Amino acid sequence: MNESNQVFVNRTLNMRKIKAIGFDMDYTLVRYNTQNFENETHKVLAQKLIAEKQYPKDISKLKFDPNLVIRGLVVDTQKGNFLKLSRYRSIRTIFKGQTQINYTNRREIYPADYIDFGLDHPHFSFIESHFDIAYTSLYMQLIELKNKGLYLPTTEQIFSDICQTVEAIHTQNDIKHKVMKDPGQYIHRNPQIAVELEKLIKHGKRLFLLTNSSIDYTTFLLEYTITPFLKKHSSWMDLFEIIITSAHKPSFFHKQKDFQELDKKTFEVQASIPVPSKGGLYQFGCAESLTQSLQLMEDEILYIGDQVYTDVVLLKQKCGWRTALVIEELAEERKKIQNNQGLYEDIKKLMREKTPIENKIHQLFSDQIENNHKNHNKKIHSLIRQTEKLDRELIKKITTANASFNPFWGELMRVGAEESLFASQAERFSCIYMPYLINFLSLSPRTYYRAKKRLFPHEM
Repeated sequence: MNESNQVFVNRTLNMRKIKAIGFDMDYTLVRYNTQNFENETHKVLAQKLIAEKQYPKDISKLKFDPNLVIRGLVVDTQKGNFLKLSRYRSIRTIFKGQTQINYTNRREIYPADYIDFGLDHPHFSFIESHFDIAYTSLYMQLIELKNKGLYLPTTEQIFSDICQTVEAIHTQNDIKHKVMKDPGQYIHRNPQIAVELEKLIKHGKRLFLLTNSSIDYTTFLLEYTITPFLKKHSSWMDLFEIIITSAHKPSFFHKQKDFQELDKKTFEVQASIPVPSKGGLYQFGCAESLTQSLQLMEDEILYIGDQVYTDVVLLKQKCGWRTALVIEELAEERKKIQNNQGLYEDIKKLMREKTPIENKIHQLFSDQIENNHKNHNKKIHSLIRQTEKLDRELIKKITTANASFNPFWGELMRVGAEESLFASQAERFSCIYMPYLINFLSLSPRTYYRAKKRLFPHEM
């Protein structure tokens, strides 16, 4: 598929006006083999819960299933429920553990059919990172075991135990050491990334790296994925005017914090400064000071990341930089959407048949009610049978189309005909989005990304 067809525009973006481009590292500059990485995380997490939190040894038999959860879901840790929400935060799909809850029971659990989550509702957790997939999948499996009678702590305690253990895994670098020992198992390399980064520099773009990963891990990954393929630079560090590691996003975008300058060879702290006066290697810091350091207007800076809330929503709300979002799942989903075009046309045709029949039924019912007679009963029943037949055909077509996506949750960007919460955040706050960074890099650094006119329902 042509790379130019893989960058999607929400908000007009003229790249000639962009002076600096910032990159996240994990799942943006560096692509992971998600299956291998998350499978390893899942296994290590289960082992540590057994060894350190005294969980039943049987949980070591649980296997990682990449389909159990997707990004954009909301976890209700009080009830052990997984929710897929529409753009209006209405519940559209709900699982308790691995068991789907039907509509009637769903309304008993959440009468308002609406979820308000955030700082005031800490028992709701948003799944936004690829790194969240393994531990939330294990959480779902543990809730299922608890539902089946295995003695486990409360749903909130299970989630707390998992989060504490995941943090310890990251602090102790359990998984990262495995990646660094055998990167080929966990990391994809694309030589073209390095070539395209050098092209940006040739076009006068100032590049910076902004990642939550530590300097040692960042250095290892970029030495593996970038440095060997450079043509005009000797090291990945030479590409970036400013390198910021251990950035502590999302607080980086809305809290004041000094930068710590690091020695490029030893990585030892050299000084703590509020605003970098020159390029170099740093950790911590904040977006406001970085903007000052670059001496640019906020809208002259573009940042590219993969986490919709951390890298896009909060950044846009607090910072004012332009935003680009990498949504890796789109690569496969677009293929499936294309393959389903025939089914979608069949569904539209069936709906075109069904709608006027429904309208006729409403008219006949209204006439009987308003004029106090039952003369249309036979006709109404005949029309209802027609709609029931069409409904059976529609269900078959819709079920077949949905089955090609995630078996639990369907499409990432939709819940039925509506946009998902994840999709609405991506639409509102990312200027452009794409499946992979290379889709953006392969285009000219002078590209004018024009947003298309969006039609209101009354314009369609």
